[in-house]
Amino acid sequence: MAGLDGAVEQVRAAIAEHHHARVTYTWRRGLLEAAGSVGDDLEKAVAVIVWCLRARPHWQRTILQPPSRVAFEKMLGDWHADGQGWSISEVADLELAEQLRKLGGTWMRYQSERGGRGAPVVCPDRSQSPPGSRG
Repeated sequence: MAGLDGAVEQVRAAIAEHHHARVTYTWRRGLLEAAGSVGDDLEKAVAVIVWCLRARPHWQRTILQPPSRVAFEKMLGDWHADGQGWSISEVADLELAEQLRKLGGTWMRYQSERGGRGAPVVCPDRSQSPPGSRG
């Protein structure tokens, strides 16, 4: 992403999958306000918005431009509730982190035995592959 212009384009493209997206001057302000809700991290704000527009029918129907601050905070709640935006390496308790790795490996084996039906499985700890994976 190339700064604010790249952020506007990514959000416009995600909205355009469901609606006619017409960029106005308020888009930049809306994206900067969203970024302010996540520690001025524009890239994370765009990731949350794009994820919600691709994964949640409610947001696909209702978002026609960058969300208001209140709407973005609700989107952020959906994003966190889905388990996005964290890594096992951020878990301070080493025993809990190991349990999460084992659980992830078990879930991946379960999915592979059943043909991978359901949502794509992503191991949140990119530095280590779960047991039984080929990564």
